[in-house]
Amino acid sequence: MSCEVCGASTRDGAKLCRDCGAPTPKYIEAICVLALVVDPFWFALLFSVTVIPPSVAETSLLFLSPLLVAKFPIYYGLFRAKKWAWGWAVVLFVAGALVGLVALWFGSPSGFVTLLGNGAIAAYIYSKHEVYVPATTTA
Repeated sequence: MSCEVCGASTRDGAKLCRDCGAPTPKYIEAICVLALVVDPFWFALLFSVTVIPPSVAETSLLFLSPLLVAKFPIYYGLFRAKKWAWGWAVVLFVAGALVGLVALWFGSPSGFVTLLGNGAIAAYIYSKHEVYVPATTTA
């Protein structure tokens, strides 16, 4: 089938393609806005209350800072229901959950919250794959 507005191929039974008619999923907007505000604070807290030696914490922050910076364009892509953002968001939130697991292993109590929060968000975003990666048919 084709989109009634732009003519792009759509999944069976759909009148509009993803770009013309798919709204952003219900909680994605809240996740994006809250993550933009909360992520830097959780990231700082993650390494402030640990038993990790300072040199290891500084090195970890050096390598994990790009992870935090990389999330900002992904939040924009999720907010605008861009296809490319879905896969990257799942990967980065799973990576964030792994960071929480490592922090928990080193004794940071905030690692549990990071693990739980990022894991739940990754699972929710993955469950909304039909919005970001719709099935297409070929004519």
